[in-house]
Amino acid sequence: MPASVASFARIIDDCAKALEPFIRSARRGSLSWNGSEYAPVTEDVDPDPYALAWWSTLRTISALLASQPCLTSEQYSYLQQKFFGTIGSLQDFCLDAKRWGEKASAANEQLRKILNELYSVFQSLRPVEQTKT
Repeated sequence: MPASVASFARIIDDCAKALEPFIRSARRGSLSWNGSEYAPVTEDVDPDPYALAWWSTLRTISALLASQPCLTSEQYSYLQQKFFGTIGSLQDFCLDAKRWGEKASAANEQLRKILNELYSVFQSLRPVEQTKT
C-alpha cells in the first residue's frame, strides 16, 4: 500500500524534532527545562542558525502538506531538490560536532535514519503523469 502525504508529513516532523535541541537559546543565570526540572543555565547557548533554518522550513512544509491527499508534480520536484538534491539540500545538512560534541554526532545519525525513511516514503508519492488528450 502506498504511503500517504500525511505519513510523509509526520516523518518530516520527526526530522524537525531531531533538530530541536540545537535551536534553543539560553542565557547564563536563566532557567531552562532539562527534561525533568527547570535548572540554572551555567553558560550562554546560541542556536545553530542552520538547524534553526531547517527546523522552520521542515515545520512549514509539514504543516502545508499534512492535509493534502497527494503531491502535485511541481511539489514533488521542489521537495526532491529541497530534501534530496545536492549542495544545500537537507541530505547535505550536518550538525557541527566541533561545536555540539557527541550530541551532534548522535543527532546526525538519527537524521540519516529519518532521511532514509523519508526518501522511501517520498518515492511512493511520485505523482502519476496524466496524458493530455
